[in-house]
Amino acid sequence: MILEVAVKDGVLRNNPCHGALKELQKEHADDVKQVCALTIDEQRLFEEFLSRPGRYNRWYPVFIVMLWTGMRVGEVIGLQWEDIDFDNNQIHVEHTLEYYDIGLDEGSTYAMNPPKTKNSIRVVPMLPIVKEAFILEKERQEAFGIKCEVNIDGFSNFVFLNDHGGVHSHKRLNYRLKTIRKAINAYIAKNGNEYGIKEFPHVHNHMLRHTFATRMREAGTDIKATASILGHNDIAITLYTYTDASQEFKSREISVLDDYYRHNAG
Repeated sequence: MILEVAVKDGVLRNNPCHGALKELQKEHADDVKQVCALTIDEQRLFEEFLSRPGRYNRWYPVFIVMLWTGMRVGEVIGLQWEDIDFDNNQIHVEHTLEYYDIGLDEGSTYAMNPPKTKNSIRVVPMLPIVKEAFILEKERQEAFGIKCEVNIDGFSNFVFLNDHGGVHSHKRLNYRLKTIRKAINAYIAKNGNEYGIKEFPHVHNHMLRHTFATRMREAGTDIKATASILGHNDIAITLYTYTDASQEFKSREISVLDDYYRHNAG
């Protein structure tokens, strides 16, 4: 990313590491720790729990946007209202918000950077559930008088804010997902659930992006379109790194072969 900025600013003519990341990802694909997606039932339970009035409802919009766009956490927390095109139902992804630990004495800081790769600069279609989430976030901020109080590298008017008008960090969102998981499991222990889930799994920011990619795969969407929405420049990354195959999905897919054989037998 740094070398790409250097090329953009005219410091370097070419990026000497162009394509290196893709080759490393291919070379070490088997070494990457497997990230599991939420199942459909786990996702439904998660969404329903957050949609209920109460302590955790305020987190519904940001996690719905992550679940239903597949955007990286830095891209989501770096969104400005200018990036949301409500008329054309589009989200313009043009930057990412990074959170850095400077040191024990200096603390931490934020920085607005270009997206991860050139393909990460993209337009993501906005589904109705995502549009509703943005509207709910805007209404929450208006109801509590929350206004953006930060300016990061010349950027302001951020979409997702805390109660003090500041932006979120990936660490804060991961911590919140841990507390939500505990709350869901406490609810399950007391009330059960219609999906028969005995324990809600550990969940983190990247798992929501992984879940989106898996749902797209299960829905049978075009892999190139999925890769474009995710901001990948290589569909192999989408296929081998970001999508799971649930047991239900595999059973459904293999039944296609059975139907085909029976239909053409004799």
